[in-house]
Amino acid sequence: MDKVLNIIKNDPWLEPYADAINGRHQHVVEKEKELVGKKTLSDFATGHMYFGLHRTDKGWTFREWAPNATEIYLVGDFNDWQEKPAFRMKRVRKTGNWEINLPEKARKESFLSVVVTGAQGFVVDEYKFKIQPDRLRPLSPKAGQAIRCEETAEAIVVTSLSGTYKVSKRDGLLEDYRQVLMLLPLNSTGRGIQMVGDGQDFEPYNPVCTNWVATSIEKREEEDQIEIVVRGQYQEAEGEWRYRILSTGEVSIAYDFKVLKEVSPRQIGVVLSLPATYTQLEWKRKGYWSVYPENHIGALEGKAELFNESLAISGMAGPDKQPSVDWCLDQTVSGSNMFRSTKEHIYEATLADRKSGISVKVLSDGTQSVRCWKDKQKVRMLVADYNNAGKEGFLSPHIEYAYRTLKYGERVNGEFLFIRSVLK
Repeated sequence: MDKVLNIIKNDPWLEPYADAINGRHQHVVEKEKELVGKKTLSDFATGHMYFGLHRTDKGWTFREWAPNATEIYLVGDFNDWQEKPAFRMKRVRKTGNWEINLPEKARKESFLSVVVTGAQGFVVDEYKFKIQPDRLRPLSPKAGQAIRCEETAEAIVVTSLSGTYKVSKRDGLLEDYRQVLMLLPLNSTGRGIQMVGDGQDFEPYNPVCTNWVATSIEKREEEDQIEIVVRGQYQEAEGEWRYRILSTGEVSIAYDFKVLKEVSPRQIGVVLSLPATYTQLEWKRKGYWSVYPENHIGALEGKAELFNESLAISGMAGPDKQPSVDWCLDQTVSGSNMFRSTKEHIYEATLADRKSGISVKVLSDGTQSVRCWKDKQKVRMLVADYNNAGKEGFLSPHIEYAYRTLKYGERVNGEFLFIRSVLK
């Protein structure tokens, strides 16, 4: 006897239409099997996080779903736009998926083209896509603009269009920002396990690299910029900071470090430290979609305040009574959800001190992420070159492919541009 669907069992008025309902249900079941195979609809819905171009433990991997294809090639300047065996994608066994690990010389190309050959032996699809973002170019110096550099016993002092920057001779750090390398472990490693134990009073989990010691500081002066290279070591990594202070006012911070302790990171980047009066965040970013709900923490652009003084501060477990405001405005000691959530793929992010009128704007190309939070008497601003969705009990199976383990000796590096200005 065929199983009766609950929708019919629970509503006798639908019984005369049972054949039609069963037929539609069976069509949905078959279509689901066709789409997902042994996976789930959730896997299918998050396909953008698996297919396309992604960073993996093997480097950069490109994946495509083409169950009826017989061959797929990557072509570009790196192989003279020819279909060559070295760039033939491999079918993933027992699936309709194809993938290829990009050879080193293909990773530097601006464009890649995918050529799909069907079962009849001719090209059925071909498309070209951009894999390298447009790089930001610093503004060209205007006539008459000069950059000055002088040294005191304590610091190298550089004056540009946007103000004065000091590099400490004691530790080589930018004095107003005291930047530090972050290799933030996944939530489930180290002390990052949240909401367990006897209580729910947890400090925010934001460990940074420790015990920094500078071993050398070098300065190079040019007509339109001053470059300072600082080499040294943390307990967790060793390498160098490289600052470029431009006469136009922009400052570039680059880092290149060798990992000294294995870690499975949640985020990798640079944390800037600012006074607690930097309480207003604005951002513009690239998103998966062109429209987001109002007050969504992932909005393409928006503003957020560190705290709303009229609202209570919640514990890490959230409010202890029914909130009267949107979830994005809930706040802990680290700030509101809107303020402290990670903003991925940013074009710019500005942290402002409304009392002094000074702001710090980070400029990017859509590849980096920014996260801000209150930490005792400071506001921290992370500019991350690597970011994943973290680890917890519900969504982890869908995002584990994005994890990467940093082993001893591997390098982490990145660069970002910022400019300091006075709000009008």
